[in-house]
Parts: sequence; structure tokens; C-alpha cells
Amino acid sequence: MVQTSTESLGVENTRRSTDFTPSIWADCFISNQQVINAVTQHEHEKLKEEVRRIVVGLHDSPSLQPKLILIDTLQCLGIFYHFETEIEDILQSVHQHHVYDGDDNCNDLLSAALLFRLLRQERIYISPDIFKKFQDDKRHFKESLIHDIRGILALYEASFLGMHGELILDEAQAFAITHLKSSIAMGTCPPELLEQVIHALDVPFHWNFARLEARHYILVYKQNMSNAHEEALLKFAALDFNIVQALHHNEISQITRWWKELNTIKMPRFIRSRVVEYFFMALMVYFQPDYSEARILAVKLIHLITPIDDAHDNYGTMKELELFMDALERSLLL
Repeated sequence: MVQTSTESLGVENTRRSTDFTPSIWADCFISNQQVINAVTQHEHEKLKEEVRRIVVGLHDSPSLQPKLILIDTLQCLGIFYHFETEIEDILQSVHQHHVYDGDDNCNDLLSAALLFRLLRQERIYISPDIFKKFQDDKRHFKESLIHDIRGILALYEASFLGMHGELILDEAQAFAITHLKSSIAMGTCPPELLEQVIHALDVPFHWNFARLEARHYILVYKQNMSNAHEEALLKFAALDFNIVQALHHNEISQITRWWKELNTIKMPRFIRSRVVEYFFMALMVYFQPDYSEARILAVKLIHLITPIDDAHDNYGTMKELELFMDALERSLLL
């Protein structure tokens, strides 16, 4: 009789051979430390207080749209975390007056879409019924809106914060995508919005990585700013980005040095060394300077788990993996 078991065929003793390429970053972060001098720090604090005065100054303004646009701009520029208390106070006030009390003056699509997105991002509930006024009797968004590209772009971004069963947001997203793409194809998109529209259609704000979004928006904002108010925001955003970027650079340097010292014996090629890539994973959760220790710890933990994962997926034989899993299960039962 011919034996056909995996053991007889040698499958259990087959050792795979997967070699990962070395990290492309090598030791470049170790040899290039970033230093933020006292002058830069002083300028940063000065601009921060200037922007804070702008934010606080809009708190008591009776006009809704400027408040929403400013908060949206702070988020897109990646500097919102400096003013979380002020932003929360403004949004709570806006929610009270324009949603809870029924004082609804969001008669334009831009204001309604920004209000919806900003409140939901702060986990403050607002009904999608706010968009019903922009629909016709057949529950389709009115064709009269198609020339309001800024409003449609805001509606598009807002649609990604919908919950299951909120069909009006599905309709909003389909409407926005159709007309944003049409405006690009027909050349009717305002020049100052063209790059934003293309970028948003590629990756919506709610899905994007905060640091990459900030870097992109700083460049876009620089091309379109028109007053001293906007210049202050841009200067602060650019300086803050560079300072935070330097901190991240030094964190990667610290982790790379730790990983290199830990590997006194050269790691096998089937185990990945991906400090920078894992650091990006940590940044997707929190990028703010206050979470430096959490980022470093997260990357170290991932790197300590990786050799086990890679040995399991890329090196161990079936028999070895069975023994390993049995041992792991027993340890979890202790």
C-alpha cells in the first residue's frame, strides 16, 4: 500500500525559506539626531498663543460658519491638539444653540456638512436629518447644489462618518463623488480647490493618516492664504510640524539603537527588522508629543513579537509549530 500521509511525504519536516531584505533605513536615524533650539521653542510658544487668541475670539461670535471653518482648518493643519479645550467649548456651544435648541441656521451646505462632521468626530451625536433640506421630494440631493464645490467637498467628507442604516449619507456620498469627479473632468472645479478635491477623492480625511494629511494641507493652505489671520495659522502649523517631526525622528533613533543593541547576534534573514514601519503604525494611533513613551513602548512590543511571528510563518516545520502551539496553549492555561 502506498502511504499518502503528510508525514510520509515529508511535509511535517519541510522548512520554508523566506528571506526578508534588510531595512532600507539602516542606521541613518542613529547618526542624524534632531535638536530644537530655544529660539525655535520660543517662537513656537509665541505663535501658539497668537492662534489661541484667534480661536478664543471666535467663541462668542454669532456667526456659525467662521467657527466651523477655523476648527476644520486646525484639524487639517494638524495643530488642533493644542486647543482641544477651546475647540470642545465651541462645539458644545454650537451643539447647544444650533442642534439641541433647534436654532438651525445651517442653510448652506458647507455649514451643515462641517457641523455634522466636526460634531461626530468629537463623538457628539447629530442626526443626518440635517441634510434633508438639501434634498428634493424624491429624496435626491438638489441639482442646484452642483456649483457649490466647496459645500459638496464638505458633504463628501461628512458622509464618511455615517453609521449603519443612515441611507441619506450613502446618497450624499454618491452625489458628492459624482459631482466632484464631474467638476474635475469638465474643468469647473475652482483652481484653489482642485488639489484638495483630487486628494480627498483619493483618500478622505477621516481615513487618512493625520501626519500625512497635515503635511499635504500645509502646502495647499500656503497657496491659498489671503490674510494675516491665515498667515499666523500657517506659520504655527509649519513650525509645529517640524518640531513634532524632529521628536519622531529622535524616537526612531532611540528605538533603532535599542534594537541594534538587543541583537548582539545577527538576526536570521527570515525575521523582519522594520523599526520605521512599525513606528508609523504607532503614529496612526497618536502623533502628539505627549504620547512619546507610548509610541516607543508600542514599537518595542511589536518588534519583540515579530521574531515569534516570522519564525512561525516563515521558518518552522509543521511538527515544530505544533509543539510550539501546544506549549503556548498550556502556558495560557496556567
